[in-house]
Amino acid sequence: MGRDITSLSDSRSLSPESFNEISEYVIPKPQFCDRLTAIRNSDGDWVVGHPMRLKHESYQRKAIVVNMCFVVESSFKSKFLATLEHFVAKVAHYVVELEINYDSLTSPSSSVQLPSLFQTVFEEINKNSFCILPVNETCLWFLKIDPVWKDPPEVLDHQVPVPIVDFDNTFGRTSVEEWDLSIRVILPFINGINHVKKIADLANQDKEIVRCSVQHLVYYNCVRMSDIFQYSNMYRVTEEIRKFFENVEMQQQCISSIMINPNQPPYPTFQIAFALYCQLQPGMTMYQVCQTEMKV
Repeated sequence: MGRDITSLSDSRSLSPESFNEISEYVIPKPQFCDRLTAIRNSDGDWVVGHPMRLKHESYQRKAIVVNMCFVVESSFKSKFLATLEHFVAKVAHYVVELEINYDSLTSPSSSVQLPSLFQTVFEEINKNSFCILPVNETCLWFLKIDPVWKDPPEVLDHQVPVPIVDFDNTFGRTSVEEWDLSIRVILPFINGINHVKKIADLANQDKEIVRCSVQHLVYYNCVRMSDIFQYSNMYRVTEEIRKFFENVEMQQQCISSIMINPNQPPYPTFQIAFALYCQLQPGMTMYQVCQTEMKV
């Protein structure tokens, strides 16, 4: 039979000419089967698949190689292709099971028609990123594409991790006891008040390990990082205040950021803002500074 396209959900995604150029990689040699494959076509799009080789005496060549591929836009970064690996492999094994049980690939009279299944998968995955598909009375497909997470930002010692989920119920059936030990140790001290360095001290853990653990929690959207600022803290000005005094653009940015309503007077002046900064000193909390009657 040779290499051929038996079903195509969207004719715009892969032309016959483009397929001919990459067909030897879509339906590869045996040593490249049962693994993720990804190749760019002539349009620059990714063609991602998981070829499978089936052996049986009933086949004309004693074996067939099948592959259900997904065409991904060229803008999709190559480093994220790994997020598709589990999904594509699962589809491939589903297709093989249908061929073994129902001859769905090699028999036109099979009770399971793959083109209609592929079309449903194509539509549901593009719409919802997951698909629950009843194939027949005894077979049900569960498919989901793993989300693409951005690299988490650097976690600093002075930042405060603020929980945005209930740690006990975040991952459903997965209990906290099954989490990584380094994360479990610091969870009792993540309360939206303690900063990273203090958490490390309270948990008696190395700061680098704590930063890494908190970064994992940020990655999985369990916490968000906040500034350490609190009204009970004491602050003081440093020699860097000179830059504020000399830089007119910085002064204007400061004034615009502290205005309640930019369109309604009275407007704060640089003298007021500068005097407020100069009142920050050891022995005086931010709350006390705010309560002090200031004269300019």
